[in-house]
Amino acid sequence: MGKRSKDKRDIYYRLAKSDGWRARSAYKLIQIDEKFKILDEVRRVVDLCAAPGSWSQVLSKRLRADDPNTDTKIVAVDLMIMAPIDGVTCICGDITKGETAKEIVNQFDGSLADLVVCDGAPDEAYVLCKNYSPPVNYEPTMQALLPLKETSDFLTLSQSTNAIVPFICCGEESPYDADMCYPVELDAEGKHVPLPPVQEPISPPYAKYLMMKRNNELPKY
Repeated sequence: MGKRSKDKRDIYYRLAKSDGWRARSAYKLIQIDEKFKILDEVRRVVDLCAAPGSWSQVLSKRLRADDPNTDTKIVAVDLMIMAPIDGVTCICGDITKGETAKEIVNQFDGSLADLVVCDGAPDEAYVLCKNYSPPVNYEPTMQALLPLKETSDFLTLSQSTNAIVPFICCGEESPYDADMCYPVELDAEGKHVPLPPVQEPISPPYAKYLMMKRNNELPKY
C-alpha cells in the first residue's frame, strides 16, 4: 500500500495507515465480522491469499486480544513472502498445490480449522459461508475439489464430494468496505501530507520491471 494519489481520496486507504493495518482490506473483514460474528469462538484459522497480511493482522488482534499466549493458531498462506505478524504462522506457497495443503494441515497437529478466510481474487470477489457441514464420510482432497483436466466436470463428482456450501454472501464487495472517495484535511499550507505504508513489500511482483526500467532493458515496441 503506497502513498500516492489514492492516499488523497480513499478514506479507508489512509485510515489503514493511521491504524497500522497493512492494507485497507482489513476493514472489510472487520465489517463482515461485526455483522455476521464469524470470529466468535474461533481458535484455529487459515488465511489464504493473505499477503500483505491485513486480514491476518485483524485475526491476530481479534483472537489474541484477551491472551497473547493463548493456544490460538493462525496460518497465513500466499505465493508472496510476507513480513512476520505476531501470533501468525506464515507459509509461502501455492494454495492449489497438494504440498501446500499438507503443510497447512500439519500446522494444526491433527486438529481441524474452525474457519478458513480468503480475500484473493482477480476481480476483488469473495465468498463467505457459515456453519459449513460436509456430508457423512466426506474426505477433502485437492484432487476432488480442483478439476485438473479441461474435461473435468464438477457434476460427475460423487455425492460425498459434490457438496453445497451455505453461503452468507459472495461476489462484489459494495456492501462492505466500498471504494469511496472523500476529501482529506490539508496542512496549514493547504497541502496534503501522504502517510508511508505500514509494511513495505518484501518481494513485490513489480521489482523486476523497475530494475529493467532503471537499466534501460525494457523491450521496445
